[in-house]
Amino acid sequence: MRDFGNIPSEAWALFVMNNRNKYFTDFKSECCNFDCKYDVVCGPIADDDMTVLFRQYQNHMISLETLVSGMTFREMTSQYSFHTEKAVGLLRKVGVLT
Repeated sequence: MRDFGNIPSEAWALFVMNNRNKYFTDFKSECCNFDCKYDVVCGPIADDDMTVLFRQYQNHMISLETLVSGMTFREMTSQYSFHTEKAVGLLRKVGVLT
């Protein structure tokens, strides 16, 4: 499991950008999960509102520090992302919705 906590960080921002970039090929990097080296990833939600910040960073318009700072001032919640059958197989139903 890769846990980034619930506060945006440089490592989290790079991880999200790299895994949204279809041209990123450094599969051995800790900032890559195309090869599903992490069964589960947990971190702040990176929704479409982050796209503008990511694009500005990738176009060298802002620094990584500014990118993280821009994300920090938003209300963030965490998400869990399940990447393997092994991870999904560990889920168990704990209640019934009525």
